[in-house]
Amino acid sequence: MKPVYYFMTTFVLLSTLLILACSSSPNTPAITTTPATTTTQATSTTPVTTTTQATTTTPAIQDSTKYGGVWKIAQNIGPSSPIGYVPESANDAMAAASPVLESMFRVQRDGTIYPKLATSWDIDSKAKTVTFHLRKGVKFHDGSDFNASVVKWCWDLIVAAKKAPNIDSINVLDDYTV
Repeated sequence: MKPVYYFMTTFVLLSTLLILACSSSPNTPAITTTPATTTTQATSTTPVTTTTQATTTTPAIQDSTKYGGVWKIAQNIGPSSPIGYVPESANDAMAAASPVLESMFRVQRDGTIYPKLATSWDIDSKAKTVTFHLRKGVKFHDGSDFNASVVKWCWDLIVAAKKAPNIDSINVLDDYTV
């Protein structure tokens, strides 16, 4: 008897919520104007009357581009994927950290690649190497320079954590070439 009671109660509640959610009329204006009148009687023999007219207007429709504000993203980030320490990060953590971390290059949805921290790169398929030419003048939030030794340090951590099994070594050629 109890399962039937719970089922019926749940059904009635869900039906009521559905009816209430669908009951608004599409012709109901979003913003209404109503005059507000206030009458006040003073303690003296002279009455005091205040009339206030409240008016509101509907904002004009603008394009869908929004500047500023807060960007919210919902992603499943587990406790084993911390944001910040790259060798321990999982793919989902890197996706969540992407607004605050910069990459060497970016791959668009159509597969085209464009530079970010690397201004260009040379691929030698015979030698199985990629040479990155780094952007000059980039600083970290603490004022330290972004350079080839920083890139090497970061990638050495990733290789040591066995997150990049196809990389044998990272070599610094000069301050802005890895």
